[in-house]
Amino acid sequence: MAHEFFSSFGIAQSPFESTNADNEPSLGEYFVPPPYFASVMGNPSAPQSGIVFAPRGGGKTAQRRMIEDQSGGLGTFMCVTLDAFDQPPGGRPAGADLYYHLAQVCRALVLAVLIEMDSRPQAVALLDTADRKLLEAQIDHFLGRLSAADYETALRSVKTLGTKAQDFLKKYALPIGLLIEAVKAKYGLNFNLPQSASAPERQDASIRFHLNRLAEILVKLGYESTYVLVDKVDEAAFTGTPVRTYSFISALLTDLPTLELPNLAFKFFLWDAIAGAYDESGLARRDRIPIYTLNWSPSELSAMLQRRLAVYSGGRVNSFNDFLEPSAIDAHQIIVRLSAGSPRNMIRLSNRIVSEALRVDPGVGQIPESAVWAGLSVYANEIAHELIPKYLQELKRVDKVTFTAKHLGSEVFRISENAVRRKLQLWTDSGVVAKVDEIPNDGNRPLHLYGVVDPRVCLAMLQSEEPAIVLGNYMFVCRACQSVCISDRADFRCHACDATHHLSDATTLLEACRRG
Repeated sequence: MAHEFFSSFGIAQSPFESTNADNEPSLGEYFVPPPYFASVMGNPSAPQSGIVFAPRGGGKTAQRRMIEDQSGGLGTFMCVTLDAFDQPPGGRPAGADLYYHLAQVCRALVLAVLIEMDSRPQAVALLDTADRKLLEAQIDHFLGRLSAADYETALRSVKTLGTKAQDFLKKYALPIGLLIEAVKAKYGLNFNLPQSASAPERQDASIRFHLNRLAEILVKLGYESTYVLVDKVDEAAFTGTPVRTYSFISALLTDLPTLELPNLAFKFFLWDAIAGAYDESGLARRDRIPIYTLNWSPSELSAMLQRRLAVYSGGRVNSFNDFLEPSAIDAHQIIVRLSAGSPRNMIRLSNRIVSEALRVDPGVGQIPESAVWAGLSVYANEIAHELIPKYLQELKRVDKVTFTAKHLGSEVFRISENAVRRKLQLWTDSGVVAKVDEIPNDGNRPLHLYGVVDPRVCLAMLQSEEPAIVLGNYMFVCRACQSVCISDRADFRCHACDATHHLSDATTLLEACRRG
């Protein structure tokens, strides 16, 4: 059904099928770089480590992919990616010490050296006796106990040498012990080394030494530097919460001597939920390791959606509105505005609208306006259940987008003041409710006014209202920062930039999302 729908617009496959940048072969054609991407990319001749913080679905992996692609295209730096992690010692995130992380990097770099030498036999001559002796020890130590699965994972992480790595895997798809003997014999690595040389100690200084020397060997083989890209840390089986994610990656993230090794740069693409823990650790060095926060503006997301559709359709479709029946609403802008700065959510909402249209009429040729609102409602409920599964029903009982503690305690839940405070704390900790203003209180101290600040949650909690009514009565576009403000009061502040607005001259989100 979806295939037939998109085929009528000259699109071979759904442009909204995947929300994972790793599964998008044409990503480079519609990638929209954020303003600081050049800084994240950096200069391979003077590599510098850095950190990108972004929410889930915020475009971290897409940026990582673009660096990988530039590595393969330019050939000036070696690029290895860590996005699949071994079980840490003890099976606990805290068991991932510095040695754990750097051993995985060294494993990939040893393989990168071997792949280069295998594809360019003359490269062996570029290494002196000390390099070869050290390399033999590193082969024994970092590859000697690999399982077949870990061997393949390590090879796949060597992104710069993609095709060469695949050929190497086909050529040396052997038990690891046989592989080691084969490469030693081929490259003349047959030295009888002392046991201490062939088995580096499990110490930070020792593993850092081997990482540094491997980066030096790659420079001798013709690379300006080595980039280590760290991604998908929160997607491992033993991470998933901010506490576990930070516990897992902190040993590497805060080790300044490693992050400032010459000829080497670590580029971290991390869940922004751990940024607070990083700063509070006392080990963050923003003066030495630059940090970038990824926030997509509505105009950038709009350009991203437009470019995606143009690439998939060969230039026939340049706006989501091209899929719609004649209508006054600008569905393209609705999608952009309600994606909350997330490229992934932009794709999810687009896909949900198409799915709702096909659910009602499998042979639909154009999307009716009703499907836009239906898709938005389903999407909003999905997001709300993901963000606040424990509190959504409570917010539905409130049935107001702004409220005071007094109102909650006496008119909604009929609970004590302390119980209300606890409830408000839980809601604000979730990020969907915030203190938005203060209101007069008959000669007493002003009352704190709280409000829902996520438009998707607002739609989900006001389910008795049509989405168009909610967008036209409770949501406004901040004239200062373009954020979506949510209010039911005559005067209100933007929760993002604190700009003041008056209902009489404010632009509703529905007005901002009308064509013409």
